[in-house]
Amino acid sequence: MSTRILQTIFALLSLLCAPLGLQAQAVDSVATDTAVVDTAYLEDGGDAEDLNNVDFKIDVPESWTMTHSDSLAYNYLFQRAMSLFGQNNGAAFDILCQCQQLNPRAAEAYYFLAPFYGYLGNDSLMQAGLKAAVDLDPTNKDYLTGLLNAYNKEGLFEESVKVAEDILNKTDDKLPVLQMLVELYYNTDQKEKVLKTLDKIELMGGGSDELTLARAQFLEEMGRHKQARQVYDELIRKNPNDESFRLKLANYLVNGEKYAEAKKILDAVAKDDPESPDGQMSLISYYRATGDSVGENNERVRLLLNKRTPEQTRQTILQIELMLAMADSAQLQPVTQLIDTLLTNDPANTQFLLAKGQLLGSDSTKMAQARECFAKVVDLEPGNPKALQYLIAASLPSDTLPQAERDSTWRQILSLARQGAQYNPAATWFYDVWGQAGYELKQYQATIDAYRSAINHRTKDWKDDKVSDYYGMMGDMLHELGREAEAFAAYDSSLVWNENNFAVLNNYAYYLTLKGKDLDKAARMSLRAVNGEPTNANSIDTYAWVLFTQKKYDDAKGFIDLALQVDTDSTNNGTLLEHAGDIYLMCGLTDEAVAYWQKALRKKPGDALLERKIRDRKYYPKKEE
Repeated sequence: MSTRILQTIFALLSLLCAPLGLQAQAVDSVATDTAVVDTAYLEDGGDAEDLNNVDFKIDVPESWTMTHSDSLAYNYLFQRAMSLFGQNNGAAFDILCQCQQLNPRAAEAYYFLAPFYGYLGNDSLMQAGLKAAVDLDPTNKDYLTGLLNAYNKEGLFEESVKVAEDILNKTDDKLPVLQMLVELYYNTDQKEKVLKTLDKIELMGGGSDELTLARAQFLEEMGRHKQARQVYDELIRKNPNDESFRLKLANYLVNGEKYAEAKKILDAVAKDDPESPDGQMSLISYYRATGDSVGENNERVRLLLNKRTPEQTRQTILQIELMLAMADSAQLQPVTQLIDTLLTNDPANTQFLLAKGQLLGSDSTKMAQARECFAKVVDLEPGNPKALQYLIAASLPSDTLPQAERDSTWRQILSLARQGAQYNPAATWFYDVWGQAGYELKQYQATIDAYRSAINHRTKDWKDDKVSDYYGMMGDMLHELGREAEAFAAYDSSLVWNENNFAVLNNYAYYLTLKGKDLDKAARMSLRAVNGEPTNANSIDTYAWVLFTQKKYDDAKGFIDLALQVDTDSTNNGTLLEHAGDIYLMCGLTDEAVAYWQKALRKKPGDALLERKIRDRKYYPKKEE
């Protein structure tokens, strides 16, 4: 059994036993022989029909007892199953099934079988197994805890409440169960029970300011505003130097539209700590609620300029402002003024410069100014990934630029992408741009270097498909440079990471065919590409050409016809049309072949070989073919 499966099984056992900290323990085996069992059931995810036939209904009366021999066999098998945990879980599962058959009233067998069914994707059977264990041994807190967690996992809170209450009555350690019941009662809308449970927790010494605050907020939800206010006042009395409780009360008063009283508290907090980010946030909420847009904007500026404001908070506020400006033209001017004010006070703040650049970049006529903002950030923070990405995106050349200017711009982008990859080696975006820039400049070695660097810096978070694509694109560039052996090695590596990379399968097959080597291998790869992308004309054309090279002309005609069918006249490329002519000629359809060659020539004017084919009405292979 794979390590992944073992980890999954143990994770399920740990989940079931979490509240009481029970660990699944392997019992020392009393035997040295090896159980011969079929573990494929677990490896393959189980058989749906077998799962449907599993029944945890206990239909054996309490008075039922095992024979002496069955009892000995059960004890031996159960201990054997426990000893196999962590070594051969498939065998442990099969042996536990035998244990259940030998003793249908063995609670422990049901308990340890349950998580296996959870792994096999049948949570209802897992719950049924745990329920059977609890029914057979209702005093066992471990079994109850397992059932409780199984219900919670599926969001069956009504059932969870009943089990948790049962555990509460049977355990001496009541505090963690009460804490769980608070959430369960809340989820099942039993509000009065929430309050009573909070009372019990506090009486047991498990109270805290955070719990008291939760009580106040819960009372708010219930509409018991007077009681909620009393709780807030008591928290403030107990914590006179903690501004957070005063701010909670102020926010509560704002929500209740008691603005004057709320403002008095907010002013007092501001007097004690003028630079409190939380206080400023509460003031922004107050000004928004009272419709004071000037006060709200002034406080927002103060918050954004505040050195104590968390960076993430500042970034979130800026992004909200930008979204408002881009969604509503009426907000554009005030947001622009806000950011300009921020930059006047802190001109080297990279977050403000990025925001300014984004705002300018939303207007295509101001792209040059946007680039200036992003470039300033890159100068201040050479590895800033957002600034580099925005600068690259704002610099992408249009198709209308003269070639010299396009090349100059792509060289700048290539340099920026390398810089981004250097500072952010796990960010694939920069390698993609680096590779694209090399391709645009026809600097294919630069593109190869980009993808090779990407592969060398891959992390475990990267998907296999991404690594496969990089190897595949390396193969394409190596082929462009005429380094066929290296290209084919790169394609082989690509297919190791993703055997169904259809672009690689297609290109690999086509280039093998051009070389006239490994045609059977080329045919297999090409057909897989066609089956994977049945409407891709390029892949179908490749397969037709492989068949043509194998001299299977009738089969090739069927596939080239399909390629022409799924393609359109507007996108037919010259190579596809030329292949159609070549195949038709070999099928004895000379006039049709010439017609296709003539269409191909219109796509590839001046092609000497095509002109010769048309003139002589004869097929001539290319040198590399």
